[in-house]
Amino acid sequence: MNTAPISLALVSTVLIGASCFCPTAQATEMAVLPGSAAQTQAKIVCSRINWLTSLEEAKQTAKKEHKLIVWIHMLGNIDGFT
Repeated sequence: MNTAPISLALVSTVLIGASCFCPTAQATEMAVLPGSAAQTQAKIVCSRINWLTSLEEAKQTAKKEHKLIVWIHMLGNIDGFT
């Protein structure tokens, strides 16, 4: 079975897709957010995600909604002040 054309098509699709979503920037440029902007972005992310603290509850919800579970184990707070 020859899968080379499929692999090549997949790679070219990924490369084309990546070039559409990534802004152009010089290799030496760095994107830096001020602390207040980073804090605002963290608050937005935290408010839009339905965080569950029980793995069992997450399993039941995922099964009911036919969705995957993203398990994040962390110490500290996600707001950047860990």
